[in-house]
Amino acid sequence: SSSSSSSSSSSSSYYSGGPKILTKQVEAEKQIKQQFARYMKQLEMGCGQVGCQNEHCASRAGFIVLDQVNRFKKALSLLFSQSALCVTENLADFELRKAVRFSVNYLLNDEE
Repeated sequence: SSSSSSSSSSSSSYYSGGPKILTKQVEAEKQIKQQFARYMKQLEMGCGQVGCQNEHCASRAGFIVLDQVNRFKKALSLLFSQSALCVTENLADFELRKAVRFSVNYLLNDEE
């Protein structure tokens, strides 16, 4: 009986500080997913701007439509290179890209 209570107290001390780190990781993953979804949308539907010059936008004249697998691979590539989205970025978009860059670095360094 006392051994079960000591194991529960040792497990709670093991996790002290854990929720803060977990929350940071969850937030990082959320930001990455949001940015990835934006790249997928850009590659699939485009930005809707007439005369868009972004080579990675479906709205650009002459854009070669990618199948789903290649669109997914391209979106990953754009995410890791942190390519600009074709839409003129407002401050919130810029801040999201900065946060994603930090999150990618955080997650990659965390696993090493």
